[in-house]
Amino acid sequence: MLGVFGDITNPLGNQFKDAAPYASVASGLPLFMSNVVRLTTLVGGIWMFGNLLVAGSMYLSSNGEAEKIGKAWNM
Repeated sequence: MLGVFGDITNPLGNQFKDAAPYASVASGLPLFMSNVVRLTTLVGGIWMFGNLLVAGSMYLSSNGEAEKIGKAWNM
């Protein structure tokens, strides 16, 4: 017999079947740690590139002033 709204199925499916690589500690933990390392590397690379751009613009706009050049080199 159907309910008031008909058949309702879970849109996420069976969580453990759909999350097969993460289903066990033996395979899930190394995969999780690998993803954390990838994310950290990506964020660090973006941060470094942004710092490089800011330091470069500081160096170019220093107009030969030693104090501004020093700040840009320290970045």
